[in-house]
Amino acid sequence: MIYNSARSLESLGRCDEATARYERCAAAAERAGVPPGHVFCVLGLASVLVGKGNAVEARTAYRAAVENLSHTVDATHPKLLLAQQLEMVISKDQ
Repeated sequence: MIYNSARSLESLGRCDEATARYERCAAAAERAGVPPGHVFCVLGLASVLVGKGNAVEARTAYRAAVENLSHTVDATHPKLLLAQQLEMVISKDQ
């Protein structure tokens, strides 16, 4: 639920509110012990950070997602591949 509201806020351009929701979502998923949920929220947060022009923090978020997923899903999982690709793209832009 929190993730969906964060995505909606992001799509409406309400980046500060989306950031707060993604952070809340990530914390809640981590407390609940749901690694994939945590990663989806971190990926959403990174997306907002990119949109706000904060490449350094976005790269950190992508790196965290890659690290988490590397230990929880298969190496061919679509979210892991996406996080790896986005981390590389943002690293090249710097």
